[in-house]
Amino acid sequence: MKYKLFRSSGKTYENLLIVADGTPLIVTQVDGSDVHRVYRTLDGRTVEPSTEEQLYGRHLSAFPKARGVVNFPVKWKQRIGSTSDLGNPPTYWFLVRDDLQEGHAYFVGYDSISKLPIGYISRQGFLAALPAREDWFDLGRNFPGRGNRIFANNASMSDPGYFPWRHRRADLNNVPSDWIAFLIDGKQILRLDLRERTVRMLDNSGIPTAVAMVREPVPPATKNVEEKPDEEQEGRASPQSLFRQTAFQTFSYVVPAAGAYKSDTRPKTVTRLIARHVDRVDVWDPVEETKLSYPLPERLHDQGLSAYSLGNGQLLVQVHRGYWERGNVNELIWLDQTGAELRQETVQLISELPKSPRERAWDTALDSPLPAAWAYRELIREPFNLLQWHQEKTYQGAILRTLRESWPALLTVLLLSVALTWLATRWHRKYCRAHAGSWVAFVFLLGLPGLAAYWLHHRRPVMETCKECGRSAPRDRDGCAYCQQPFAEPSLRGSEIFA
Repeated sequence: MKYKLFRSSGKTYENLLIVADGTPLIVTQVDGSDVHRVYRTLDGRTVEPSTEEQLYGRHLSAFPKARGVVNFPVKWKQRIGSTSDLGNPPTYWFLVRDDLQEGHAYFVGYDSISKLPIGYISRQGFLAALPAREDWFDLGRNFPGRGNRIFANNASMSDPGYFPWRHRRADLNNVPSDWIAFLIDGKQILRLDLRERTVRMLDNSGIPTAVAMVREPVPPATKNVEEKPDEEQEGRASPQSLFRQTAFQTFSYVVPAAGAYKSDTRPKTVTRLIARHVDRVDVWDPVEETKLSYPLPERLHDQGLSAYSLGNGQLLVQVHRGYWERGNVNELIWLDQTGAELRQETVQLISELPKSPRERAWDTALDSPLPAAWAYRELIREPFNLLQWHQEKTYQGAILRTLRESWPALLTVLLLSVALTWLATRWHRKYCRAHAGSWVAFVFLLGLPGLAAYWLHHRRPVMETCKECGRSAPRDRDGCAYCQQPFAEPSLRGSEIFA
């Protein structure tokens, strides 16, 4: 008998890869394995796997909307995020938010050795005591924690319950340094230095909705740097001193100084701060604090998107456009600094498909085929979710949409309950039981569990023919259920014992 060491499901998955020169590739994988991986261009040509650095897009959300029906209380786990200055020893900084829907927050720092508080950071900078509330950062409807888009640095932010980057050391080659962070504060973006504990404004030219750190290709003109003799490499100081500025357009691209590394090992990408506004995306040089702005088409103003800075005066935008029969659909748009769409591509990728509303309805029918549960689902839960997330404007419209999506499963549940109710009614009449209406409603609303409860409560009695009316009647009472005449006493056998 043969056994396979690794079991394969044979499932194929695809995703987009943007290489350092800005070229999008479709990566096809089997079972998520790196061994079975194929790279294709958008026109279908197979290419060799790229060894260059990859550009990672960052999801940039649109302006968060208020909930359509109910604003739920803000939980403590949503109110705190953690980061570190990566010092030696590090200081842990926690961004603590209040519990209001339109929230404000401040940083509080703790010594990683003594666990004692060090102080606070607010709009006024570093303070020894809790800052006044008017000096807290305005987070709006955003929250701290991993995956947030209001805070950006090379070290990221962790969820509550974890010490921030406790096993990580600062990478001195990172530019900007890992302890430099950027935070959305209402209508402005602030620059924070967690080691110097300073705060200053970077930009206040709009209403930012998201910020993130991305990698941007270094233009070819900055890669062909003249190398200096080897003797100039001796006596190098810190890695920070190996960097110099090279001008390109309005940016200063940070590349290794000549002679610091061999030409083929120099970084092909640099770090940029990307800031999303409702109508545009700004790409910042975090060192020189200059930016390039890319106006967004009007159809993208209220949509979440992923952005890639290509370093050639263009921005690549990726937008999710729903699903096709085998996966998801993505739209790729190349923009220039005037907002013109230089190129547009629609890409269909093979991926796991989320269940449709009708499939989810069938799952609910299998899990709980109870008309009572379905009444809650159809009249409260599903319409509430549609209104809460602005997918429908009126309760009536939400009800009609829910019924359109789930009527086959709902009809099946109702027919099953009608059949079970018919059985319960038939037995109820056969055994002449009281409260028929209550039990019929009970079994109809609760379906199969209701019928099981009916059986447990009403045991099957012995049937006997009444000598007066001649009908078969249950012997769970003293008289006939039809003619009300008492049943005859059983004949004595002589073995009875009377007390």
